Amino acid sequence: IALGKGLVIPGGMPVINTTLLGALVHMVEALSLDRLIEVIKGNTPKPEKNAECAVDGFNTVNSMTEQKGGPKARSDGEPSGGLTNRRFPVYNREKMKHCHRCQICYMVCPSLALQFEGDPIHFLLNREFCTGCGICIEECPRDAISWEGKEND
Repeated sequence: IALGKGLVIPGGMPVINTTLLGALVHMVEALSLDRLIEVIKGNTPKPEKNAECAVDGFNTVNSMTEQKGGPKARSDGEPSGGLTNRRFPVYNREKMKHCHRCQICYMVCPSLALQFEGDPIHFLLNREFCTGCGICIEECPRDAISWEGKEND
């Protein structure tokens, strides 16, 4: 949503906080959308774009909850609803040999989409939670993470 509205920081990373706030307002019903928009317009840079993102986040959750059974899943287990065309971070197998397991990627992931498994630690990405923000890619000191479809071996 933020990317589509042009709400990005230099380098192209979408700013998703107001979109998430709009979705959260719908889910917890502790605050009205009108009040959230009022706060956004009074306290954020690019208030119109941020307000639009919040409204779209709210409406997205609203449309999902109106569907019977919630969001549908594809037969291969991948979520639908526009998530199938997104790009995802993947670990570069060759560079992972030099990874010192600092777990910075895990610590900076805003959606908690990274998980650990096994010994030695293997990293797993939960695509259902991943927002595709790329923070893990930007912060990896060993450049062991790249976008899916790019040079990964």
